[in-house]
Amino acid sequence: MVYHLLEGTRFDPEVIKEYPRPADAKEHSSIGFRTLWIPIEHTKTTWLSIVIPLWTLAVDQETMGALLGNRQADAMKPLGVIKWHIEFNQLLNAEFPELRPDFNAGWDNSRIFVERKSRSKDPSIQTSGITGTIQGARLDWILGDDVQDRTRALSEVKNQADQEVWQEINENRIVDGGLIASYGTLQTSADLTGTLSRSEGYKHMHLSAINDGKYGEAGTPIWLSSKRISEARSRQGERRFARKYLNDAKDEGGKKLKAEWLHFVTSRQVPWKELTWYAGVDPATGEAEVADPDEYAIAYGGRTPDGQVYLIGTMGKYHWNIFEGTKQLQKLHEKRSFRRVAVEAVTFSVAAKQDMWMHTNIPAYKSTTTKEKDIRFETMAGHFETKRVLILESGEGIYGDEEENFYDQWIDYDEGRHDDRIDATEKFLEACMISGTVVQPKTGRIRDALTKARFS
Repeated sequence: MVYHLLEGTRFDPEVIKEYPRPADAKEHSSIGFRTLWIPIEHTKTTWLSIVIPLWTLAVDQETMGALLGNRQADAMKPLGVIKWHIEFNQLLNAEFPELRPDFNAGWDNSRIFVERKSRSKDPSIQTSGITGTIQGARLDWILGDDVQDRTRALSEVKNQADQEVWQEINENRIVDGGLIASYGTLQTSADLTGTLSRSEGYKHMHLSAINDGKYGEAGTPIWLSSKRISEARSRQGERRFARKYLNDAKDEGGKKLKAEWLHFVTSRQVPWKELTWYAGVDPATGEAEVADPDEYAIAYGGRTPDGQVYLIGTMGKYHWNIFEGTKQLQKLHEKRSFRRVAVEAVTFSVAAKQDMWMHTNIPAYKSTTTKEKDIRFETMAGHFETKRVLILESGEGIYGDEEENFYDQWIDYDEGRHDDRIDATEKFLEACMISGTVVQPKTGRIRDALTKARFS
């Protein structure tokens, strides 16, 4: 990873051996445009966001760079480690005694100055989020560590904005012989790192948690133990495992339920006052293995008078029983006032529905289906694809780092271990769409027929 980033730049150890003076190294090197897809748990932040900035300051105290994260707080974490090493690491101090803090110029959690000859007002290292502002016109390096989370990568508008900032502003700040790199774990094949990796001039490194034969015996883990790899695969499902541990872009979109069928909106785009609220429940059946049980899952959202549906969130826990699940649903009902709640007809859904009737005012009914799950999910997916159903991008349990979320279960299907939140969502849509057609004006022949009709 380190060699890939530094190769050919003025910070390349091979260049520094031949041209130890910074001015000479700059003249005999080129700008490094780099991207890396790195699996989780492979020390990318330690090596790329901590070691490399320390190295650049150690060999040239006049260096100025920026650490970028999804939020500034994300970039401040590695900066805190860098500060500690400069202040207290005795081995580093002995090897590079000229690398010292400049407390008078500035030494805080968001930016630091080291002692240097120049009088530049710009920090030696500064931090920013992807949407923040970088101080100074010229920088020696910019390192972006997981600058996009899933929300930004999936949002066409935000993803495009991030790419414009990177290519039109950040790239133009780097001086000759400098370095600009975006690295992290695959979000989508069209995320910032993925798009840059296909741009002219960028060198890309695609790392996997499992050897492909280049580094040793094919099929063996590169960094993690075989046991940990096996546990991650069985726990997270093939789709999510392929994306997070193998950085396999062709697998991040799923086989049966495609990521591109989902359409997201912001909170401002949801007509909150117009929504009639509904929910769907998939009670845990106890059929899964004890070590990896199903969730008691709830999906909830609303429908506008003209029939537009919004999925607002999903929630669930594997340890919720009937009573705890009902308790959580009641909390949602008190906040949202559901018009109808569909409870999937599984082993003890009757008990779940009866518990709701006895102890709450939740308008629940048992939803019995005769169609196979694939057919039901295919029908449901059509509503998402045609934008009849829109998803709140910041909604609870939609996507994120948690072990279970709607998006990962969607793209994992049908190879994922769980589909509880998709099941609950299918029930939510059923509840929404029962008698959910728009009432048509009774005019013309319909009005005449109703006028003449006789009812016993």
